[in-house]
Amino acid sequence: MSFFEESKLRELLARHNAKSFEEYIQNYDESMIPVMKAQGYQCIHAIERTVAFTFGEYTFRMRRWKKGKNWVVPVDEMLGLQKNVRFSWEFMYQVANSFNTFS
Repeated sequence: MSFFEESKLRELLARHNAKSFEEYIQNYDESMIPVMKAQGYQCIHAIERTVAFTFGEYTFRMRRWKKGKNWVVPVDEMLGLQKNVRFSWEFMYQVANSFNTFS
């Protein structure tokens, strides 16, 4: 008789969530191409970034845009991420809140 292996399901769901998140980011990044071009920005290159969220740590690629001296990363803006920060605001809030719970 076989039994339910929770660890295998957890791994499967984690892979599915990672793929879904990557597709979500990729679709948003693609949708911003005509918007950024219409605003006069030029895509300079794509960068890879790793960020810890409350639902896991993910690495994803996104485009950087430039207009004059102004640089814009629409994916960062959409996710509410600051430059060079590896943690989402919600993740930071949850960590700080957990410390308040223990004190």
